[in-house]
Amino acid sequence: MSNEILHKQIVEKFNSIFSSPPPEVPDYVADNLGHKLRPYQEHALSQFIFTQEIDQADLYSNHLLFHMATGSGKTLVLASNILYLFKEQNKQNFIFFVNSDAIIKKTKDNLTNTNSLKYLFRKEGIVIDGNQIDIQIVDVFPSLPDPHTIYLKLTTIQKLHLDLTL
Repeated sequence: MSNEILHKQIVEKFNSIFSSPPPEVPDYVADNLGHKLRPYQEHALSQFIFTQEIDQADLYSNHLLFHMATGSGKTLVLASNILYLFKEQNKQNFIFFVNSDAIIKKTKDNLTNTNSLKYLFRKEGIVIDGNQIDIQIVDVFPSLPDPHTIYLKLTTIQKLHLDLTL
């Protein structure tokens, strides 16, 4: 199959899946972020939400990739996705893994240190449906999670591999 034909098939499939306008970014996401989403970040989040709302979400969108340049705000999109998944799908456990400890430290600061200039959430705290939501860094997800807590495991690919194989 030539690349041109394959490209045409991908474009047709993409257009058939995303034929309706993407959903709006929910207010609770925008209200709980410390920075306003840029238009392309809003677009990425609304496309993500769309993939979660279609009937075949498990078939088409169980693996997602945000292909964005360095410095474009991928971690803010990540924070937005966490808020959406927490509220809409009752997800509380999130694993963030990368290839270096330096990125882990920076991400931990961005997601948990309210004194950081790059803190991604509202300085006053996250509030969803009138409830204060905490973010807790964990090594192991709790068996009895607090309903108003988002749990994050931040690790390197190498450490995650060791955790899964030992």
